[in-house]
Amino acid sequence: MKYLLLLTAALLSLQPVMACKCREMPRLDSLAQLKDYQFIARVRIIDDGDHKTLNGNGQPGVLRFKVVRLFKGRQRTQILEMAKGSSCDMYIGKGEEWIIFGKLQNGKLSIGPCDRNILYRPATGGVEAISQSASEVLKKLQELYRKKTA
Repeated sequence: MKYLLLLTAALLSLQPVMACKCREMPRLDSLAQLKDYQFIARVRIIDDGDHKTLNGNGQPGVLRFKVVRLFKGRQRTQILEMAKGSSCDMYIGKGEEWIIFGKLQNGKLSIGPCDRNILYRPATGGVEAISQSASEVLKKLQELYRKKTA
């Protein structure tokens, strides 16, 4: 009987577990794949907005950054990071460099965990810390946007 009560109590205390699941992005090959993005840039994070979104409910946070290289869109210094503080948090940190792909959502420019955003350089890393996949994305963006302006 004691075990039955423990099992019942354990089952009643279970809550649904939320997990972030995104489809895999196809390899970047053409500008057509980027048509849904209004802002594409390599940026250095100045303020990750963590102090404003620590409640764990997945509210948007405001990322402030300095553009290192702008590929698409107009120059800006901030963007909304969707799902901050949730299981889908991208854990973007101050001092890191990211290649971000911004979309308009409800009239505001934002990035989300299921977009092409990729960490380019960690805050503590030098050139040797750049991931191969981020380096490939950057090279492809440079190639695609060089062709567009030529």
